[in-house]
Amino acid sequence: MKDLVTSAMAAMALCSGTAFAAVYSPTGNIRGEYTGAVAVENPVEMTRKVAPSGPHRQAPEAGVEKLFSTDWMCLMNNYILDNTGIATRMTFAEDSNDVFIYDLFSTRRDYWVNAEEDAEGNLVIPMHQEVFSTSNGVPLTLEVSKFVFEEDYMSSEILWDSSSYTLQKREDGGYQSTDLALKWDEREYLVLCDSNGGVYYLIGSIVSTPVESTAVVPPTGVEPQTYSYSYYAGGFQQAELINVVLDGDDIYVKGLCPALPEVWLKGEFKDGGARVEFESGQFMDAEQYVHFFTAAHRNPEASEEDSSIPNWIKDDALVCDVNPEGVMEFRADRSLAVTIAGDVAYTIQPRILSLYTGEPAVPAKPIITEMVWMDVDFLAFVQPTLDVNGQYIDPANLFWRLYYDDQLFTFEPWEYMNIPDTMTEIPYGYDDNWDFSFYDDIGEQLVAIYNTGYTNIGIESVYRVNGVEKVSERAYYGTVTGVDEIENSLLTVEATTYYDLTGREVSSPADGVYIRKDRMSDGSIRVRKIRVR
Repeated sequence: MKDLVTSAMAAMALCSGTAFAAVYSPTGNIRGEYTGAVAVENPVEMTRKVAPSGPHRQAPEAGVEKLFSTDWMCLMNNYILDNTGIATRMTFAEDSNDVFIYDLFSTRRDYWVNAEEDAEGNLVIPMHQEVFSTSNGVPLTLEVSKFVFEEDYMSSEILWDSSSYTLQKREDGGYQSTDLALKWDEREYLVLCDSNGGVYYLIGSIVSTPVESTAVVPPTGVEPQTYSYSYYAGGFQQAELINVVLDGDDIYVKGLCPALPEVWLKGEFKDGGARVEFESGQFMDAEQYVHFFTAAHRNPEASEEDSSIPNWIKDDALVCDVNPEGVMEFRADRSLAVTIAGDVAYTIQPRILSLYTGEPAVPAKPIITEMVWMDVDFLAFVQPTLDVNGQYIDPANLFWRLYYDDQLFTFEPWEYMNIPDTMTEIPYGYDDNWDFSFYDDIGEQLVAIYNTGYTNIGIESVYRVNGVEKVSERAYYGTVTGVDEIENSLLTVEATTYYDLTGREVSSPADGVYIRKDRMSDGSIRVRKIRVR
């Protein structure tokens, strides 16, 4: 339930989505016993009592801001489950006991909840505060609720007479709910609800731990240099340009983690510059979750049957070797990982970091991934945005050509109706929302295949810089030199699930647009939007 980045699966909430504390309205019924997640069925209105009115809380004018990593039980996508590592910001007023908590429910909305420090340092949060309004203009107030049970049904009961909710001060400087010693179904929960008691957000069992770390910042006065950075993600090689600051034996890299492109990580040259080590434990980001950097490698003992065994083992540092030309090649025995609440939530495999020159170079061979049926065949392939040496190339100068049995194919407007003219080369990332589709997350291109009777299909990349053209080795789908083959990455699809755009699973997609989620052979998840026509 801990996701790093927004993806096409956000409506489904990675390890993939960002709709935290998902909305349902009004108060819902829940079947079954709590075993880590409880499904909410058929929401129904449970109460008609009008909520007391309270003031709308504004942002503080001045104060001391503190960051906390928060764990709680919450409502997400009609389930009640545990969530950890949430970034909670509190501003403590300079001239009063007022405390302002930003986005208490982690909704990614811009609002503050008001609280007050008592004599023991506890946070007392007044109820009936109007927090914000829904997109439909329904005002939501902050209230306390409890779960009530009728036979095998469970629902939320709003405690309208409650005047406050207290977070107890901890010895480590954090805060926690006062009723953690009780069973989960006996505790009180904070909710955002409408005037009829319709619950939109629910959180409880709160434990907030202070975060003392600060983000890495490069030294001032040193001009960043542009470097090429390549890495493996989702089974494919990718590359991009990032900033690097060199300061003596220190190196500062911005964008080493593609999911957090604005974050700097600090490394240190060792053995007279023969290698670089990026020490684990560096604070990275706290937009919605608190993220830390670590090096990690796959746990050979990991098993899908035993979830208690971690999939990753953390290492002390991410290491790359530096050759005499200054090219830094990362060791393949460990990955760059991001943790949330100590658990690995995101990984990539860095490959090469080197000074970018922008010279013409032979592009890497395309990777044909599959032939997809969507009323017609669609050939799916990836054009790596790097050359044969793993250096970045500019996708604005990258094109591709299609061949049937080694004969260059010409795309004609009578067949591919949305193209502007006759074309033999298609720009990288071309998408006309019909015959051509492109998926930014993994750089995958789809093209409709109307021809029949071919033995094979070939795809090659073309790269042009300053009038110089470089052409890749050709990739093939079909039979080549008497051997049936599809050239792709080493990954295979182990399971496929389809969802509509509201996030509901669909067993047999009909006409329309869907989200396709593939689980790959290395355990990674590949997501793309598809059309069935």
